[in-house]
Amino acid sequence: MNLLRARDVTALDAAAEAAGLGPDLLMGRAGRAVADTAQRLQPQATRIVVLTGPGNNGGDGYVAAAELIRRGLTVGMLEMTTEPRNPTARHARAALLELAPAVPCAAALAPDDEEAAELLEGADLVIDALLGAGRGRPAGPELSDLFERVRASGVPILAVDVPSGLDADRATIDGDVLTATWTLQLSAAKPASLLPPARDRYGAWWVDDLGLPEELVARHAVADAIGRTRAGRVLPRRRSDAHKYRAGAVLVVGGSPRYAGAAELAARAALRAGAGYVMLAARPRHPGSWPELVAIDWDGTETTALAQAKADVAVVGPGLEVDAQTLRSVLNAWGSRPLVLDGGALRPEAWPPTAAGAVRVLTPHAAEAGTLLNRPADEVAADPLAAAAELASATQAWVVLKGPATAVADPAGRLRLVAGGPAALAVAGTGDVLAGAIGALWAARLADPRAAPRSGGDLLELLAAAVVLHGEAARIALGRLADGDAVPTGGLVASDVVAALPAARGRLEADHQRS
Repeated sequence: MNLLRARDVTALDAAAEAAGLGPDLLMGRAGRAVADTAQRLQPQATRIVVLTGPGNNGGDGYVAAAELIRRGLTVGMLEMTTEPRNPTARHARAALLELAPAVPCAAALAPDDEEAAELLEGADLVIDALLGAGRGRPAGPELSDLFERVRASGVPILAVDVPSGLDADRATIDGDVLTATWTLQLSAAKPASLLPPARDRYGAWWVDDLGLPEELVARHAVADAIGRTRAGRVLPRRRSDAHKYRAGAVLVVGGSPRYAGAAELAARAALRAGAGYVMLAARPRHPGSWPELVAIDWDGTETTALAQAKADVAVVGPGLEVDAQTLRSVLNAWGSRPLVLDGGALRPEAWPPTAAGAVRVLTPHAAEAGTLLNRPADEVAADPLAAAAELASATQAWVVLKGPATAVADPAGRLRLVAGGPAALAVAGTGDVLAGAIGALWAARLADPRAAPRSGGDLLELLAAAVVLHGEAARIALGRLADGDAVPTGGLVASDVVAALPAARGRLEADHQRS
Protein backbone atom coordinates (compact mmCIF):
# COMPACT_ATOMS: atom_id res chain seq x y z
CA MET A 1 0.00 0.00 0.00
CA ASN A 2 1.47 3.31 -1.11
CA LEU A 3 1.75 6.25 1.31
CA LEU A 4 1.62 9.84 0.09
CA ARG A 5 2.76 12.88 2.02
CA ALA A 6 0.90 16.15 1.46
CA ARG A 7 3.59 17.38 -0.93
CA ASP A 8 3.44 14.07 -2.79
CA VAL A 9 -0.27 14.62 -3.44
CA THR A 10 0.50 17.90 -5.21
CA ALA A 11 3.22 16.28 -7.32
CA LEU A 12 0.96 13.33 -8.13
CA ASP A 13 -1.86 15.65 -9.25
CA ALA A 14 0.53 17.42 -11.64
CA ALA A 15 1.79 14.10 -13.02
CA ALA A 16 -1.76 12.82 -13.43
CA GLU A 17 -2.72 15.94 -15.39
CA ALA A 18 0.31 15.48 -17.64
CA ALA A 19 -0.90 11.91 -18.24
CA GLY A 20 -4.33 13.15 -19.32
CA LEU A 21 -6.10 12.78 -15.97
CA GLY A 22 -7.05 16.39 -15.36
CA PRO A 23 -8.23 17.94 -12.07
CA ASP A 24 -11.89 18.07 -13.19
CA LEU A 25 -11.85 14.34 -13.91
CA LEU A 26 -10.16 13.43 -10.60
CA MET A 27 -12.38 15.76 -8.55
CA GLY A 28 -15.42 14.21 -10.20
CA ARG A 29 -14.21 10.73 -9.31
CA ALA A 30 -13.40 11.81 -5.76
CA GLY A 31 -16.79 13.41 -5.19
CA ARG A 32 -18.66 10.40 -6.51
CA ALA A 33 -16.53 8.09 -4.34
CA VAL A 34 -17.41 10.18 -1.29
CA ALA A 35 -21.12 10.08 -2.16
CA ASP A 36 -20.97 6.31 -2.69
CA THR A 37 -19.20 5.81 0.64
CA ALA A 38 -21.67 8.04 2.48
CA GLN A 39 -24.61 5.99 1.23
CA ARG A 40 -22.87 2.70 1.90
CA LEU A 41 -22.15 3.71 5.49
CA GLN A 42 -25.50 5.36 6.16
CA PRO A 43 -27.97 3.73 3.75
CA GLN A 44 -30.99 5.14 5.62
CA ALA A 45 -29.69 8.72 5.59
CA THR A 46 -31.96 11.39 4.12
CA ARG A 47 -30.22 14.57 5.33
CA ILE A 48 -26.49 15.18 4.99
CA VAL A 49 -24.42 18.26 5.84
CA VAL A 50 -21.23 18.88 3.85
CA LEU A 51 -18.44 21.04 5.31
CA THR A 52 -16.28 22.60 2.59
CA GLY A 53 -12.96 24.41 2.67
CA PRO A 54 -11.15 26.60 0.15
CA GLY A 55 -9.06 23.95 -1.64
CA ASN A 56 -9.36 20.69 -3.56
CA ASN A 57 -10.84 18.97 -0.52
CA GLY A 58 -13.70 21.45 -0.56
CA GLY A 59 -14.13 20.86 -4.28
CA ASP A 60 -14.54 17.14 -3.60
CA GLY A 61 -17.23 18.08 -1.08
CA TYR A 62 -19.15 20.19 -3.63
CA VAL A 63 -19.11 17.34 -6.14
CA ALA A 64 -20.27 14.87 -3.47
CA ALA A 65 -23.09 17.23 -2.47
CA ALA A 66 -24.28 17.54 -6.05
CA GLU A 67 -24.17 13.77 -6.52
CA LEU A 68 -26.19 13.16 -3.34
CA ILE A 69 -28.80 15.73 -4.41
CA ARG A 70 -29.17 13.93 -7.75
CA ARG A 71 -29.84 10.76 -5.77
CA GLY A 72 -32.71 12.42 -3.92
CA LEU A 73 -31.07 13.29 -0.60
CA THR A 74 -31.43 16.60 1.21
CA VAL A 75 -28.04 18.31 1.50
CA GLY A 76 -26.94 21.39 3.43
CA MET A 77 -23.64 23.21 3.02
CA LEU A 78 -21.40 24.77 5.68
CA GLU A 79 -18.72 26.71 3.78
CA MET A 80 -15.48 28.23 5.03
CA THR A 81 -15.59 30.54 2.02
CA THR A 82 -17.84 31.22 -0.95
CA GLU A 83 -14.75 31.83 -3.11
CA PRO A 84 -12.62 28.65 -3.23
CA ARG A 85 -9.04 29.47 -4.19
CA ASN A 86 -8.80 26.54 -6.60
CA PRO A 87 -10.38 27.04 -10.06
CA THR A 88 -11.56 23.44 -10.18
CA ALA A 89 -13.22 23.80 -6.78
CA ARG A 90 -14.85 27.09 -7.87
CA HIS A 91 -16.24 25.30 -10.90
CA ALA A 92 -17.56 22.48 -8.69
CA ARG A 93 -19.31 25.02 -6.43
CA ALA A 94 -20.88 26.78 -9.40
CA ALA A 95 -22.10 23.45 -10.78
CA LEU A 96 -23.70 22.61 -7.43
CA LEU A 97 -25.55 25.93 -7.26
CA GLU A 98 -26.69 25.54 -10.86
CA LEU A 99 -28.08 22.10 -10.06
CA ALA A 100 -29.73 23.19 -6.79
CA PRO A 101 -29.99 26.98 -6.56
CA ALA A 102 -31.88 26.73 -3.26
CA VAL A 103 -29.45 24.38 -1.51
CA PRO A 104 -29.20 25.69 2.06
CA CYS A 105 -25.76 27.21 2.69
CA ALA A 106 -24.31 28.80 5.81
CA ALA A 107 -20.98 30.31 6.82
CA ALA A 108 -19.14 27.59 8.68
CA LEU A 109 -16.93 30.00 10.63
CA ALA A 110 -19.63 32.46 11.71
CA PRO A 111 -19.95 32.38 15.51
CA ASP A 112 -23.37 31.51 16.94
CA ASP A 113 -24.84 31.17 13.45
CA GLU A 114 -28.42 29.96 13.84
CA GLU A 115 -28.64 28.77 10.25
CA ALA A 116 -25.58 26.56 10.73
CA ALA A 117 -27.08 25.11 13.90
CA GLU A 118 -30.33 24.37 12.09
CA LEU A 119 -28.45 22.59 9.31
CA LEU A 120 -26.73 20.28 11.78
CA GLU A 121 -29.89 19.58 13.76
CA GLY A 122 -31.47 16.40 12.53
CA ALA A 123 -28.68 15.56 10.07
CA ASP A 124 -27.86 11.89 9.55
CA LEU A 125 -24.25 12.43 8.46
CA VAL A 126 -21.61 15.16 8.27
CA ILE A 127 -19.11 15.03 5.41
CA ASP A 128 -15.89 16.79 6.41
CA ALA A 129 -14.32 18.28 3.27
CA LEU A 130 -12.75 21.25 5.00
CA LEU A 131 -8.96 20.87 4.88
CA GLY A 132 -7.84 17.38 3.90
CA ALA A 133 -4.13 16.84 3.30
CA GLY A 134 -3.66 20.51 2.47
CA ARG A 135 -3.73 21.76 6.04
CA GLY A 136 -1.26 24.64 6.24
CA ARG A 137 -1.24 25.10 10.02
CA PRO A 138 -3.06 23.86 13.14
CA ALA A 139 -6.72 24.76 13.47
CA GLY A 140 -7.33 28.24 14.86
CA PRO A 141 -10.09 29.36 17.24
CA GLU A 142 -12.74 29.76 14.53
CA LEU A 143 -12.24 26.24 13.23
CA SER A 144 -12.18 24.90 16.77
CA ASP A 145 -15.57 26.57 17.39
CA LEU A 146 -16.92 24.85 14.27
CA PHE A 147 -15.45 21.51 15.34
CA GLU A 148 -17.11 21.86 18.73
CA ARG A 149 -20.49 22.61 17.14
CA VAL A 150 -20.20 19.52 14.96
CA ARG A 151 -19.11 17.36 17.90
CA ALA A 152 -21.99 18.68 20.02
CA SER A 153 -24.46 17.63 17.33
CA GLY A 154 -23.53 13.98 17.84
CA VAL A 155 -23.82 13.34 14.09
CA PRO A 156 -21.38 10.74 12.67
CA ILE A 157 -18.61 12.18 10.49
CA LEU A 158 -17.16 10.97 7.19
CA ALA A 159 -13.83 12.72 6.56
CA VAL A 160 -12.60 13.24 3.02
CA ASP A 161 -8.94 12.16 2.75
CA VAL A 162 -7.78 13.43 6.17
CA PRO A 163 -9.76 14.47 9.28
CA SER A 164 -9.67 18.28 9.36
CA GLY A 165 -7.03 19.80 11.60
CA LEU A 166 -4.70 16.80 11.34
CA ASP A 167 -1.25 16.92 9.75
CA ALA A 168 -1.37 14.16 7.12
CA ASP A 169 2.36 13.46 7.42
CA ARG A 170 2.96 13.13 11.14
CA ALA A 171 2.06 11.05 14.17
CA THR A 172 1.54 14.02 16.46
CA ILE A 173 -1.63 16.03 17.07
CA ASP A 174 -0.65 19.69 17.36
CA GLY A 175 -4.06 21.35 17.54
CA ASP A 176 -7.79 20.71 17.49
CA VAL A 177 -8.93 17.93 15.16
CA LEU A 178 -12.40 16.99 13.98
CA THR A 179 -12.18 13.31 14.79
CA ALA A 180 -13.85 11.18 12.12
CA THR A 181 -16.12 8.20 12.49
CA TRP A 182 -14.91 7.08 9.07
CA THR A 183 -12.34 8.41 6.58
CA LEU A 184 -12.17 7.87 2.85
CA GLN A 185 -8.56 8.46 1.78
CA LEU A 186 -8.08 9.52 -1.83
CA SER A 187 -5.37 8.43 -4.30
CA ALA A 188 -3.43 6.61 -1.55
CA ALA A 189 -3.16 6.37 2.23
CA LYS A 190 -1.44 9.15 4.17
CA PRO A 191 1.26 8.42 6.78
CA ALA A 192 -0.80 9.78 9.69
CA SER A 193 -3.42 7.08 9.13
CA LEU A 194 -0.86 4.50 10.30
CA LEU A 195 0.99 6.57 12.92
CA PRO A 196 -0.40 6.65 16.49
CA PRO A 197 -1.83 8.73 18.03
CA ALA A 198 -2.89 10.50 14.81
CA ARG A 199 -4.30 7.30 13.33
CA ASP A 200 -6.87 7.15 16.15
CA ARG A 201 -8.55 10.26 14.67
CA TYR A 202 -9.33 8.55 11.35
CA GLY A 203 -11.88 6.10 12.67
CA ALA A 204 -12.34 3.22 10.24
CA TRP A 205 -10.78 4.11 6.90
CA TRP A 206 -10.57 3.02 3.30
CA VAL A 207 -8.64 4.13 0.22
CA ASP A 208 -10.07 4.97 -3.19
CA ASP A 209 -7.30 5.21 -5.79
CA LEU A 210 -9.51 7.29 -8.12
CA GLY A 211 -8.49 5.07 -10.99
CA LEU A 212 -4.92 6.35 -10.99
CA PRO A 213 -2.34 3.92 -12.40
CA GLU A 214 -0.62 2.12 -9.53
CA GLU A 215 2.83 2.72 -11.00
CA LEU A 216 2.14 6.47 -11.16
CA VAL A 217 1.13 6.58 -7.50
CA ALA A 218 4.10 4.42 -6.47
CA ARG A 219 6.49 6.78 -8.24
CA HIS A 220 5.36 9.63 -6.00
CA ALA A 221 4.89 7.70 -2.76
CA VAL A 222 7.15 8.40 0.21
CA ALA A 223 6.84 4.83 1.49
CA ASP A 224 5.15 1.50 1.02
CA ALA A 225 3.13 0.00 3.87
CA ILE A 226 3.12 -3.78 4.09
CA GLY A 227 0.74 -6.10 5.90
CA ARG A 228 0.21 -9.76 6.61
CA THR A 229 -0.30 -11.16 3.13
CA ARG A 230 2.76 -9.50 1.70
CA ALA A 231 4.85 -10.43 4.73
CA GLY A 232 3.81 -14.04 4.31
CA ARG A 233 5.00 -13.94 0.71
CA VAL A 234 8.45 -12.70 1.77
CA LEU A 235 9.13 -15.12 4.64
CA PRO A 236 11.77 -17.73 3.69
CA ARG A 237 10.30 -21.23 3.35
CA ARG A 238 12.14 -24.15 4.86
CA ARG A 239 12.67 -26.76 2.14
CA SER A 240 11.94 -30.44 2.59
CA ASP A 241 15.65 -31.28 2.28
CA ALA A 242 16.76 -28.65 4.80
CA HIS A 243 19.22 -29.31 7.60
CA LYS A 244 19.95 -27.10 10.58
CA TYR A 245 22.67 -25.05 8.87
CA ARG A 246 20.66 -24.61 5.70
CA ALA A 247 17.80 -23.30 7.87
CA GLY A 248 20.07 -20.47 9.01
CA ALA A 249 22.59 -20.07 11.85
CA VAL A 250 22.53 -17.05 14.17
CA LEU A 251 25.02 -15.78 16.73
CA VAL A 252 23.67 -13.56 19.53
CA VAL A 253 26.13 -11.46 21.53
CA GLY A 254 24.80 -9.52 24.49
CA GLY A 255 23.68 -9.51 28.08
CA SER A 256 25.07 -7.92 31.21
CA PRO A 257 24.59 -8.28 34.97
CA ARG A 258 21.71 -5.77 34.77
CA TYR A 259 20.13 -7.21 31.62
CA ALA A 260 21.00 -10.88 31.88
CA GLY A 261 17.93 -12.08 30.02
CA ALA A 262 18.03 -9.76 27.00
CA ALA A 263 20.47 -11.81 24.94
CA GLU A 264 18.67 -15.04 25.75
CA LEU A 265 15.34 -13.53 24.67
CA ALA A 266 16.90 -12.63 21.32
CA ALA A 267 18.37 -16.11 20.96
CA ARG A 268 15.11 -17.84 21.85
CA ALA A 269 13.29 -15.61 19.37
CA ALA A 270 15.75 -16.59 16.65
CA LEU A 271 14.95 -20.26 17.23
CA ARG A 272 11.20 -19.70 17.36
CA ALA A 273 11.31 -17.53 14.23
CA GLY A 274 12.86 -20.42 12.32
CA ALA A 275 16.65 -20.44 12.68
CA GLY A 276 18.17 -23.91 12.56
CA TYR A 277 21.15 -23.21 14.82
CA VAL A 278 21.58 -20.46 17.40
CA MET A 279 24.72 -19.64 19.38
CA LEU A 280 24.55 -17.45 22.45
CA ALA A 281 27.52 -15.49 23.77
CA ALA A 282 26.09 -13.86 26.88
CA ARG A 283 27.56 -12.17 29.93
CA PRO A 284 26.68 -13.74 32.28
CA ARG A 285 25.25 -16.97 30.94
CA HIS A 286 21.58 -16.95 31.92
CA PRO A 287 20.80 -19.70 34.46
CA GLY A 288 17.59 -20.67 32.67
CA SER A 289 19.22 -21.07 29.28
CA TRP A 290 17.42 -23.31 26.81
CA PRO A 291 19.19 -26.61 26.08
CA GLU A 292 18.68 -25.93 22.35
CA LEU A 293 20.98 -22.90 22.50
CA VAL A 294 24.69 -23.41 21.87
CA ALA A 295 26.61 -21.48 24.51
CA ILE A 296 29.83 -19.72 23.54
CA ASP A 297 32.09 -18.72 26.39
CA TRP A 298 32.96 -15.06 26.18
CA ASP A 299 34.33 -12.90 28.96
CA GLY A 300 33.88 -9.64 27.13
CA THR A 301 37.47 -9.34 25.90
CA GLU A 302 38.31 -12.65 24.20
CA THR A 303 36.72 -12.59 20.76
CA THR A 304 38.34 -15.56 19.04
CA ALA A 305 35.29 -17.75 19.67
CA LEU A 306 33.02 -15.11 18.17
CA ALA A 307 35.18 -14.82 15.08
CA GLN A 308 35.04 -18.57 14.59
CA ALA A 309 31.29 -18.85 15.13
CA LYS A 310 29.70 -20.62 12.17
CA ALA A 311 26.79 -18.24 11.84
CA ASP A 312 25.25 -16.53 8.85
CA VAL A 313 24.19 -13.46 10.86
CA ALA A 314 25.30 -11.99 14.18
CA VAL A 315 22.89 -10.08 16.42
CA VAL A 316 25.00 -7.89 18.70
CA GLY A 317 23.77 -5.66 21.48
CA PRO A 318 20.68 -6.98 23.32
CA GLY A 319 21.30 -5.98 26.94
CA LEU A 320 25.00 -5.44 26.18
CA GLU A 321 26.95 -3.14 28.51
CA VAL A 322 30.62 -3.00 27.53
CA ASP A 323 33.07 -0.20 26.81
CA ALA A 324 33.60 1.05 23.27
CA GLN A 325 36.93 -0.74 22.88
CA THR A 326 35.40 -4.13 23.74
CA LEU A 327 32.49 -3.57 21.40
CA ARG A 328 34.85 -2.59 18.62
CA SER A 329 36.87 -5.76 19.12
CA VAL A 330 33.69 -7.86 18.87
CA LEU A 331 32.66 -6.16 15.64
CA ASN A 332 36.18 -6.39 14.21
CA ALA A 333 36.24 -10.11 15.00
CA TRP A 334 32.99 -10.60 13.13
CA GLY A 335 34.46 -8.84 10.11
CA SER A 336 32.32 -7.99 7.12
CA ARG A 337 29.67 -10.66 7.66
CA PRO A 338 25.99 -9.65 8.06
CA LEU A 339 25.28 -7.88 11.31
CA VAL A 340 22.25 -6.73 13.32
CA LEU A 341 23.12 -3.98 15.81
CA ASP A 342 20.67 -3.56 18.68
CA GLY A 343 20.56 -1.92 22.10
CA GLY A 344 24.04 -1.62 23.57
CA ALA A 345 25.71 -1.92 20.15
CA LEU A 346 24.10 1.27 18.79
CA ARG A 347 27.26 3.27 19.42
CA PRO A 348 28.84 4.65 16.23
CA GLU A 349 32.06 5.56 18.01
CA ALA A 350 32.71 1.82 18.41
CA TRP A 351 31.87 0.81 14.87
CA PRO A 352 34.82 -0.10 12.63
CA PRO A 353 34.65 1.26 9.08
CA THR A 354 32.10 -0.61 7.02
CA ALA A 355 33.90 -2.99 4.69
CA ALA A 356 32.96 -3.01 1.03
CA GLY A 357 29.86 -5.11 0.57
CA ALA A 358 29.19 -5.42 4.30
CA VAL A 359 25.58 -5.01 5.42
CA ARG A 360 24.50 -3.71 8.81
CA VAL A 361 20.98 -3.48 10.18
CA LEU A 362 20.29 -1.04 13.03
CA THR A 363 17.25 -1.57 15.26
CA PRO A 364 16.83 1.57 17.42
CA HIS A 365 13.73 2.80 19.18
CA ALA A 366 12.92 6.52 19.05
CA ALA A 367 15.17 7.50 21.96
CA GLU A 368 18.15 5.58 20.54
CA ALA A 369 17.55 7.02 17.08
CA GLY A 370 17.31 10.48 18.64
CA THR A 371 20.72 10.01 20.21
CA LEU A 372 22.19 8.85 16.90
CA LEU A 373 20.64 11.83 15.08
CA ASN A 374 21.26 14.32 17.90
CA ARG A 375 17.62 15.29 18.26
CA PRO A 376 14.82 14.75 20.80
CA ALA A 377 13.08 11.39 20.83
CA ASP A 378 9.70 13.12 20.48
CA GLU A 379 10.82 14.65 17.20
CA VAL A 380 11.86 11.25 15.89
CA ALA A 381 8.56 9.66 16.97
CA ALA A 382 6.57 12.45 15.32
CA ASP A 383 7.93 11.59 11.86
CA PRO A 384 9.54 8.13 11.95
CA LEU A 385 9.70 7.88 8.16
CA ALA A 386 11.87 10.98 7.88
CA ALA A 387 14.03 9.93 10.84
CA ALA A 388 14.59 6.39 9.53
CA ALA A 389 15.52 7.69 6.08
CA GLU A 390 17.96 10.21 7.53
CA LEU A 391 19.60 7.64 9.80
CA ALA A 392 19.96 5.10 6.98
CA SER A 393 21.57 7.72 4.79
CA ALA A 394 23.93 8.92 7.53
CA THR A 395 25.09 5.42 8.51
CA GLN A 396 24.74 3.65 5.16
CA ALA A 397 22.93 0.92 7.06
CA TRP A 398 19.45 -0.58 6.91
CA VAL A 399 17.34 0.87 9.74
CA VAL A 400 14.40 -0.64 11.61
CA LEU A 401 13.07 2.29 13.65
CA LYS A 402 10.87 0.59 16.25
CA GLY A 403 7.69 2.16 17.54
CA PRO A 404 3.88 1.94 17.53
CA ALA A 405 4.37 2.06 13.77
CA THR A 406 7.80 0.88 12.61
CA ALA A 407 9.66 2.56 9.77
CA VAL A 408 12.20 0.52 7.77
CA ALA A 409 14.72 2.30 5.54
CA ASP A 410 17.66 1.38 3.37
CA PRO A 411 20.67 3.50 2.33
CA ALA A 412 19.11 4.15 -1.08
CA GLY A 413 16.23 6.02 0.55
CA ARG A 414 13.53 3.40 0.09
CA LEU A 415 11.02 3.17 2.94
CA ARG A 416 8.55 0.66 4.31
CA LEU A 417 6.07 1.26 7.12
CA VAL A 418 4.47 -1.41 9.29
CA ALA A 419 1.43 -0.31 11.27
CA GLY A 420 2.77 -2.29 14.19
CA GLY A 421 1.44 -4.64 16.81
CA PRO A 422 -0.81 -4.00 19.79
CA ALA A 423 0.05 -1.43 22.45
CA ALA A 424 0.79 -4.31 24.83
CA LEU A 425 4.12 -4.72 23.00
CA ALA A 426 5.35 -1.66 24.89
CA VAL A 427 7.15 -3.75 27.49
CA ALA A 428 10.80 -4.53 28.21
CA GLY A 429 12.40 -7.25 26.11
CA THR A 430 10.14 -7.17 23.05
CA GLY A 431 12.79 -5.24 21.11
CA ASP A 432 15.25 -8.05 21.86
CA VAL A 433 12.69 -10.51 20.47
CA LEU A 434 12.41 -8.50 17.25
CA ALA A 435 16.21 -8.41 16.87
CA GLY A 436 16.38 -12.18 17.20
CA ALA A 437 13.55 -12.69 14.70
CA ILE A 438 15.30 -10.41 12.20
CA GLY A 439 18.50 -12.43 12.63
CA ALA A 440 16.65 -15.71 12.02
CA LEU A 441 14.84 -14.62 8.84
CA TRP A 442 17.94 -13.00 7.40
CA ALA A 443 20.09 -16.04 8.20
CA ALA A 444 17.55 -18.35 6.54
CA ARG A 445 17.58 -16.23 3.40
CA LEU A 446 21.40 -16.23 3.29
CA ALA A 447 21.86 -19.91 4.14
CA ASP A 448 19.52 -21.17 1.46
CA PRO A 449 18.40 -18.58 -1.10
CA ARG A 450 16.33 -21.30 -2.74
CA ALA A 451 14.06 -21.24 0.32
CA ALA A 452 12.81 -17.77 -0.61
CA PRO A 453 9.53 -17.67 -2.54
CA ARG A 454 9.95 -16.90 -6.21
CA SER A 455 8.40 -13.50 -5.56
CA GLY A 456 10.49 -12.98 -2.41
CA GLY A 457 11.72 -9.46 -1.80
CA ASP A 458 15.07 -8.02 -0.86
CA LEU A 459 16.41 -7.21 2.60
CA LEU A 460 14.17 -4.18 3.03
CA GLU A 461 11.09 -6.34 2.47
CA LEU A 462 12.45 -9.08 4.72
CA LEU A 463 13.00 -6.63 7.59
CA ALA A 464 9.48 -5.30 7.24
CA ALA A 465 8.17 -8.88 7.21
CA ALA A 466 10.01 -9.55 10.47
CA VAL A 467 8.21 -6.57 12.04
CA VAL A 468 4.84 -7.90 10.82
CA LEU A 469 5.70 -11.34 12.24
CA HIS A 470 6.60 -9.77 15.60
CA GLY A 471 3.33 -7.86 15.79
CA GLU A 472 1.27 -10.88 14.79
CA ALA A 473 2.96 -12.97 17.49
CA ALA A 474 1.97 -10.33 20.05
CA ARG A 475 -1.67 -10.49 18.92
CA ILE A 476 -1.69 -14.27 19.17
CA ALA A 477 -0.07 -14.13 22.61
CA LEU A 478 -2.68 -11.63 23.82
CA GLY A 479 -5.41 -13.90 22.49
CA ARG A 480 -4.01 -16.72 24.58
CA LEU A 481 -4.14 -14.47 27.64
CA ALA A 482 -7.68 -13.28 26.95
CA ASP A 483 -10.76 -14.19 28.94
CA GLY A 484 -13.16 -14.96 26.13
CA ASP A 485 -13.54 -11.79 24.08
CA ALA A 486 -11.88 -9.68 26.79
CA VAL A 487 -8.39 -9.17 25.37
CA PRO A 488 -6.02 -7.37 27.77
CA THR A 489 -4.30 -4.17 26.69
CA GLY A 490 -1.34 -4.86 28.99
CA GLY A 491 0.31 -7.68 30.88
CA LEU A 492 2.11 -9.18 27.88
CA VAL A 493 5.75 -10.15 28.48
CA ALA A 494 8.47 -10.73 25.91
CA SER A 495 8.54 -14.49 26.52
CA ASP A 496 4.87 -14.65 25.52
CA VAL A 497 5.79 -13.13 22.16
CA VAL A 498 8.64 -15.62 21.68
CA ALA A 499 6.30 -18.54 22.32
CA ALA A 500 3.79 -17.26 19.76
CA LEU A 501 6.26 -16.74 16.90
CA PRO A 502 5.72 -20.17 15.26
CA ALA A 503 1.93 -19.71 15.27
CA ALA A 504 2.34 -16.21 13.85
CA ARG A 505 4.58 -17.52 11.11
CA GLY A 506 2.05 -20.18 10.23
CA ARG A 507 -0.72 -17.60 10.06
CA LEU A 508 1.26 -15.32 7.75
CA GLU A 509 2.24 -18.18 5.48
CA ALA A 510 -1.39 -19.33 5.32
CA ASP A 511 -2.53 -15.80 4.48
CA HIS A 512 -0.12 -15.76 1.56
CA GLN A 513 -1.27 -19.17 0.34
CA ARG A 514 -4.90 -18.00 0.35
CA SER A 515 -4.14 -14.76 -1.49
